[in-house]
Amino acid sequence: MKIIIISIFGVAGVLSRYLVGIFSTKYFESQTLGTFLVNIIGGLIVGCAYSLLNEKDILSPDLQSGIFIGFLGGFTTFSAYYLDIIKLIENNSLKEALLLFILCPVLGLLAAAGSLLLTKSLLSVR
Repeated sequence: MKIIIISIFGVAGVLSRYLVGIFSTKYFESQTLGTFLVNIIGGLIVGCAYSLLNEKDILSPDLQSGIFIGFLGGFTTFSAYYLDIIKLIENNSLKEALLLFILCPVLGLLAAAGSLLLTKSLLSVR
């Protein structure tokens, strides 16, 4: 059953990643922005899910695997992140490459930590 849940969540993550890429290309003419957004959104999701797991223990082990391995594994794109940086360097867009290199991990980590703290505080209000 766990494999099926991971697979379903993985497909959802991949399709979500694809749709964010289409959106960013269509409205901002930037695939790189799509990569940036999915990594930040992935940070927010992982912080919230981790907080729910540790604080309320409301996620079954299969659902945890579905979210962390399936959805987030299919959704976040650090392999695409590396490729985008290489392409920017190849196109002599060194400033953009450096910004992407620095901002994705830093803001992703801040998003994860911030959503973890926010979720914990919201859970303690109830």
